[in-house]
Amino acid sequence: MIPQEYDPTNIAPYLGKEFTTNGSKYRIDDDGKFRGRESLEGARVIGIASLAQRDKFLLSPLLDSRKSSTLLDALKEHGLAPTVGMSLVVVISQEDVEQRGRVGIMTSAICSIN
Repeated sequence: MIPQEYDPTNIAPYLGKEFTTNGSKYRIDDDGKFRGRESLEGARVIGIASLAQRDKFLLSPLLDSRKSSTLLDALKEHGLAPTVGMSLVVVISQEDVEQRGRVGIMTSAICSIN
């Protein structure tokens, strides 16, 4: 059996979930809005994934992109389902990128998912 690839654009399984990292808590509310980081508060989430440490360092420069599609495309290739022990990456909508000046967030390792 060939394993299915992870689709970072399918955020439905993570609606209402809280992700705790080293001292921080982030959440995607039931409406798909990001909570827990002031600069992204209320932004519409269009992608979510975890990254292996090697990929985190390779992809972190994409956070400086002004296009959410750049980071989202990279997550489609390298992203894994959000997993304890791996970093959390959240991509926000292009409309929110234009308002906030950033494409998303890349965290330290996830400690828990509730």
